[in-house]
Amino acid sequence: MLLKTIKIALTTVLIGFVSYYIYTHIEIKQLQNISFNYSYLLFSFVILAIQIFNQSLIWSNIIKGFNRNIKTADNSKMWLLAQYGKYIPGKIATFGIIFYLYKKYDISKNKLVVASYYEILCSILSVIYLSFVLLIIFNQDVLNQSQNIILFIFGSLTTISLHPKVINAIIVNGLRVINKPNLFFRIELSFSRIIKFIIMYMANNILLGFGFYLFINSIIYIPISKLPYLILCINLSGLLGMLAIFSPAGLGARESSIIFLLTKIMSVTIASVISIISRLWFVLGEIIVLGLVYIYNLIFYKINVVDSIKNLESNDQ
Repeated sequence: MLLKTIKIALTTVLIGFVSYYIYTHIEIKQLQNISFNYSYLLFSFVILAIQIFNQSLIWSNIIKGFNRNIKTADNSKMWLLAQYGKYIPGKIATFGIIFYLYKKYDISKNKLVVASYYEILCSILSVIYLSFVLLIIFNQDVLNQSQNIILFIFGSLTTISLHPKVINAIIVNGLRVINKPNLFFRIELSFSRIIKFIIMYMANNILLGFGFYLFINSIIYIPISKLPYLILCINLSGLLGMLAIFSPAGLGARESSIIFLLTKIMSVTIASVISIISRLWFVLGEIIVLGLVYIYNLIFYKINVVDSIKNLESNDQ
């Protein structure tokens, strides 16, 4: 009864924060004068939904490095639910939801923290590496030389910090400091597998960029030649939003960076409108994916119940 009450209360809080965010940051007046190309808009939602679902699958792959017995469908569902915690200021709610949802599985909080650490750093590195590739291949003039150097140093240090030997050393020394060496567990993930996660995130980031390109083209025409720049734009802004720890869902940092980057290829007015509507695009995309997962689980549960009843009836006969 207590767990059910907590679950209802948590769901209410999350819905409240998401609704408040949309109400306070999506200006209806700005939407009234916009006409959409609904074919592009629909296709952009399809791509976004696939991208979000892929994120949950990568999370499942990371978790299976710590516990192979948890089903992929369960990992994906729990990751999707936890994403709504980012709309609560401080972003700590995401970890709280993850801890709560995984309580019934054989995986400790320490391992969940390390898995989240890998998810965050692999996400960050995938954006950094992809940005370098796009900047070099397509000669995009976005960052100055000093910013490129800072990005390279940050990326190099982050890559080193992902190595299992480094993580194990941090865990050992950290537990010694807090005088709890008995809680030690060794990271079994290989470095090659971690690199595979980064490559998966990079591919998914490209997919996100393509969805963003279609979304913008549902409002204003942008030639396909600008696709690499838009991939760079949406991923760099997402990275800045992720690093804005005390901002719910990267509010402010993400929108500001989108406006700054988009003004290189369009007017400030249109860039501002796109930055605002793109947030609603993201929120609706997450709701759509979570709804589809919920419907799938509902249908799958009913199928299992029907099969169980049939098996009982056949056993009775």
